[in-house]
Amino acid sequence: TCTCNSGFTGAGTICSDVDECSSNLDNCDGNANCSNTAGSFACSCNTGYTGNGIACTDIDECSTGGHGCDSNALCNNTVGFYNCTCREAFVGGGLMNTCDAVPTVVLTANSTEVNAGGTVNISCVATGFGRPVITWMHNGTIIQGVDGTLAEELSGFTTLGSSVLIAAAADSDRGNYTCTAVITTNGRDQTARQSVNIDVLIFPELTAQNAEITLRRGEQLTLSFTASQLAFPPLLPENIVWSLPSGSLATTEADIAIFNTGRSLNITAVASDRHFGNFSVNVTTAAGSRTLTFSVSIVVLPTASVTDSGIVAIQGSTFDLNCTVVSWPVATVTFLGPNSSVINAATPGVNLLETLVTGEPTITVVQTLRILDVQPSINGSYTCAATVLALGQTFVANSSIFVFFKDVDECNTTTDNCDVNADCVNTIGSHVCTCRSDFIGNGSQCDAFPTVAVAQAAVRVRTGSTVTLECTSSNVRLATIVWQLNSIGVPGAIVSDSSQNGRINVTSRLSLSAISYEQRGVYTCIVSIAYVSGRILNRNASVDVTVLVLPQLTASEASVIAVEADTFTLSFVASAIAVPALNPSADITWTYPSGALVAASVVVAFTPNRLQVTFSDALNSIHFGA
Repeated sequence: TCTCNSGFTGAGTICSDVDECSSNLDNCDGNANCSNTAGSFACSCNTGYTGNGIACTDIDECSTGGHGCDSNALCNNTVGFYNCTCREAFVGGGLMNTCDAVPTVVLTANSTEVNAGGTVNISCVATGFGRPVITWMHNGTIIQGVDGTLAEELSGFTTLGSSVLIAAAADSDRGNYTCTAVITTNGRDQTARQSVNIDVLIFPELTAQNAEITLRRGEQLTLSFTASQLAFPPLLPENIVWSLPSGSLATTEADIAIFNTGRSLNITAVASDRHFGNFSVNVTTAAGSRTLTFSVSIVVLPTASVTDSGIVAIQGSTFDLNCTVVSWPVATVTFLGPNSSVINAATPGVNLLETLVTGEPTITVVQTLRILDVQPSINGSYTCAATVLALGQTFVANSSIFVFFKDVDECNTTTDNCDVNADCVNTIGSHVCTCRSDFIGNGSQCDAFPTVAVAQAAVRVRTGSTVTLECTSSNVRLATIVWQLNSIGVPGAIVSDSSQNGRINVTSRLSLSAISYEQRGVYTCIVSIAYVSGRILNRNASVDVTVLVLPQLTASEASVIAVEADTFTLSFVASAIAVPALNPSADITWTYPSGALVAASVVVAFTPNRLQVTFSDALNSIHFGA
């Protein structure tokens, strides 16, 4: 009997191999591969498993290091295999040399809107494994940034900051700013970027076409301004608000027309008083707000008025003329006096006072002409002239008034300033004061002349004797008396005074003892009185003092011996100083020893210093002696 061996099948005579693997007759592990063999089979564990094929267990490649993951990947064991996944901040398949570092970028700006001229700082922080390279672009054009210091951790993770500063922002700085960070790994670049849009807000330049306008009532009023083309955001009509002097502009007003194109605006109206003042236009955008002011003046022709005519101005009073002028703009007010003479601040005896009352649409000026002391010259017509300069023209208004002068009789109303010792005479517009006799002054102040008298007007005194000169004065005030000789003061006078009937009597006595020839001359008594007014009055009287001087006599021959019957001569010399001068015929007498000289018997000759007597008769005994 033929029996097929194990692993074969058949009658025995013919045996064929049994495929245990396909017939599921094998005992291989579920994670093993069954391989049929002649008469048997073989079991071998699948890749990723270990065992004898009949019993297979999984191999943990991640633990054994038998995996092929990149160093920057995570290994995840699976049944019979493993998975490689790139770590965070890396990108790739996970297998060896397939994980590339990917940077991250954080972009910040302190503001995304900045006014022209302002400052914006844009910061970019790039992180990743490896050194990032940062590039800045503005509207697609590379610009230069400022990198900071690279910060690196032990794990190889790095941080790098970079910034762009926009200083004095201008329109050209507006747009997109992009920060790009690149890290190169395994020869490949990985990129990250972020962008920010910066708006530079530019307020348009506003220009008033007519900031100050002066019109007359009823003329066309047009206000306009222009805005520069360079504005961001663009200027829109709704950004513009006009205001009238009295408040917000009502566009429904029938006499107001507005033409607003966004960059220019016209407002037109028929000028009237309600348009007087400041118009304003306010322009507001995201870039800011600005207001233009237009000053509109409506010319009001001047009117002038003064107080009613027929005014009477009383002499010596203070008198006001008031002129009221209403106009726009402010008027210049001038007063014209009689004969059309201009009155101003330099005119004597007047004050000009002016009050300004401001208002809209007119200004009122009240000018007062104040005459401080009314005199006859005030009589006449006065004109108030108002002048306004506007629109290149001069507008004038006048108003006149006639002022009548009224005289005051100061003498009868006791309003004069005459002294009690003066007579008052009234004149037109004034009076005249005249000091009475024995008084001196300007009439408003009269001082009495001092009296003066001397005891003797002339005195004759011999040398060596004593004489007393006396001077008296009687006045309402105490007098001072001094003596002078030939205009030179003489001291030593004795003064006494007494009062009688309201007058003060003063006596001055000047004693001259042992008087000499040199003390001769005119002695002047000067009486002085000082009055309260400060005036000093003098009066004087004189004494002519003659000092009588007997000449010195010297005999030419004091002893004479003569021959009898001869003719002889006797003579003597007199000194030059002799007061009065010698008169030979009157002052000189010769005598004989025995009696008077017989003139018929002598010849007498006299010269200024010498007197000679010649005896013509013959010398005889009668001549003997002294």
